Amino acid sequence: DSRLTLPAWQVMAVSALAALVQAVLIAAAAQDRQQAADTAAAEGAALYRFLADNSMDLITRHAADGRITFASPATLALMGRLPEEITGQTLAMLVHAEDWHAAQAALVQSSYHGRAGSAQLRLKHRDGHHVWVEMRCRPAAAGQAGAGDIVAVTRDITQAKAQEQALLEARDAALAANRAKS
Repeated sequence: DSRLTLPAWQVMAVSALAALVQAVLIAAAAQDRQQAADTAAAEGAALYRFLADNSMDLITRHAADGRITFASPATLALMGRLPEEITGQTLAMLVHAEDWHAAQAALVQSSYHGRAGSAQLRLKHRDGHHVWVEMRCRPAAAGQAGAGDIVAVTRDITQAKAQEQALLEARDAALAANRAKS
């Protein structure tokens, strides 16, 4: 008879050793995958931070209750404030009183309805004047249920508003001149 027969304890020992080797290999592969995921997440975070730091537009993140949880460095150019100075504040503290309803509607559109929202409004500059801006909001997470965080990109439109006002005044002057001729 050419069959080898091993005692049961040897078969169990070899099986246990094989299982141990397999467990070590699985743990090593999982650790490698975790390291790769951590590296990719760090690279992604660094890229987003780079983009936010170098954007001319103000990028903010708002909690569902409206508090600003992140503000990009463009806060200084747009509002004369450091990002830390507006972090923790609500938009209501920074917006001209007449524009609060438009700002609130844009936030609600994004936070509660999960759709993009936008508003033209005035933000308070550190020195007291107001800056015309266009704020575009989006939900921070796609497909979220209920109120959620918002990401807003805010651009200075002061010059465009001044041109718009000049056109309105020129139109009104032309209409007045036509009425005077009649």
